[in-house]
Amino acid sequence: MNPSGFFEVLRDRWIVVGISTVLGLLAGVLLTLLTPTTFKSSTELFLTTPGWGTPTTLGNADSSPFQGDEFSQQRAGTYTRLAEGADFSARVASRLGENGLRDIEVISVRVVPDTVLLEISGTADSADRALQLTNAASDEMNETIRRLETPSGTLIPTVQPLTVVTASAPTSPSGPQTIPNVLLGLVVGSMVGMTGVILAAARSKAVQGIDQLAAWTGLPVLESIPYVGDRGFAAEEGAQSAVRSSFERLQFNRDLIGAGTPASPVLVTAADKGEISGFAGGGIADAACALGYSVVLVDCNFRSSRAHIELGVTDIVMSDSVLDDVLISTPLQPTLLRSGSPTESPERVFESESFGRMLRDLSARFDVVVVFDSGGTQYADSSRLAKVCRSIILVVQSHSTSRQALMTKIHDLEIAGAKIEGSVLLATTRRGQRGAVLPGGRPDTTDSVASHTPRRDGDTRTQRSPRKANT
Repeated sequence: MNPSGFFEVLRDRWIVVGISTVLGLLAGVLLTLLTPTTFKSSTELFLTTPGWGTPTTLGNADSSPFQGDEFSQQRAGTYTRLAEGADFSARVASRLGENGLRDIEVISVRVVPDTVLLEISGTADSADRALQLTNAASDEMNETIRRLETPSGTLIPTVQPLTVVTASAPTSPSGPQTIPNVLLGLVVGSMVGMTGVILAAARSKAVQGIDQLAAWTGLPVLESIPYVGDRGFAAEEGAQSAVRSSFERLQFNRDLIGAGTPASPVLVTAADKGEISGFAGGGIADAACALGYSVVLVDCNFRSSRAHIELGVTDIVMSDSVLDDVLISTPLQPTLLRSGSPTESPERVFESESFGRMLRDLSARFDVVVVFDSGGTQYADSSRLAKVCRSIILVVQSHSTSRQALMTKIHDLEIAGAKIEGSVLLATTRRGQRGAVLPGGRPDTTDSVASHTPRRDGDTRTQRSPRKANT
């Protein structure tokens, strides 16, 4: 996955990452609440070497003070290992008049780096107990070193510990570490969330973004359109304007790669079955109408049930209804031709001579004829329509359309001899990637569209003169 794809996935799945981060934060807070309050007291022992550096040994290199320091540092590591044993803890507990240390109590001994100092610490559930534990551990370490380092027959030890920092009762708890726990929870939560969404995207068989769509299909991606289906995105503030602007950029890109009036009739079909073909077809028709074209939108989705039935395509083809009687015209909007009365054999409608004649009649009346169907690969509607349409726009839904469905759809259209103009990606997140992937590069179309798109207030409407008028 390239960097742009990585950040695109994070933008699309930011809610998952956010939830994971919040859970990590809660885990850090919970860890803090469940960790018992502890206090820590410390003391330091300086390891002297009485046998080195005396007036009688200064002239001997093997018994110089420097050799004594090196010897003490080597010995100090041994003392820390002794302190880790159960015997040492038992002797400390015995000094406190107890059989053993409590579960929460900890004794630690470490060497201060690059010195001959031993730091001895005791951790307990109260400040007084921590002080008692530290003093007992310090006394036991003093006695242990003197016993081990005093040669037989002498009174002076080779290494003699001296207390240089006296232990005192702590004034504040040493644990739990609230801030480190919370920060650790935040970091771990966010990392788990990001790793999860990246792995899920890498293993997903669905289209993730426009770069992946272009790579899979080898087709131009005309535009990425905001779309979240039935979740109410169109009702949000500014959403309708964003969708309209995206469709206007799509129309401009069609003009750009087509060098003139877009091919018509154009079939808008989706790799997945559903309503997205109609959504994209309607947006394309509206954008073409806004640019001054005379447009008709033809509903050829005969596979979905309808609560209200109006005259339309099937009535023209199967019942000899008059085209002018079923066209629905609205000022400054595309003319609409509905699907019409239900039919049990849509294939007969698409393959009839009357259907082809109807499309030719519409092409003679309008600059742009936009046809949409039910989409998907279950039926051969798109392949039949492709034979009477001059170009195809393939609609793909991000995070939903699988690669298999997409490639099957393209294969079926190519077998039917269709000319696929390009694809449109419906971005199913509010922060989905915008843009297009066109032949010869990826242009920044925003400024071009701003100067190319007409205003609809009537005074300064810079539009093309239509070849034909709406009926």
